[in-house]
Amino acid sequence: MAESLLLLRGTEAKMNFQRDIQSAGSDGAQVEELTVQLEATLTKSSFGFEYAILNLKQPLPFAHRQSLLDQIDEHKKVYFRARELLGRLNPEKLCKVEQGLMDQKNALLDSSPAITPVTLH
Repeated sequence: MAESLLLLRGTEAKMNFQRDIQSAGSDGAQVEELTVQLEATLTKSSFGFEYAILNLKQPLPFAHRQSLLDQIDEHKKVYFRARELLGRLNPEKLCKVEQGLMDQKNALLDSSPAITPVTLH
């Protein structure tokens, strides 16, 4: 179950998530584990996205810029897959997680006024 949560890639992984959510059913421990893993995935992909955007503001060789753009694309895909699944599993938790992410980004990036956080949602 955890392996499919960590991959978050392609149709097969999406189907594994859906199966995991369905198999968790009313088992509170499994639902909680899925919720925590999805929350971690949202956090990691959201901050990965932000830092990749910050790095793009630097003068970089073309290949490095392309790599960052690929990373940004992957972070967005992972974020929205996890968001969709957490929204199905626990919509209230999704709202709290996204508000928390925005608060964390603002607090972290407020130390550099020239940096503006980008939101994924």
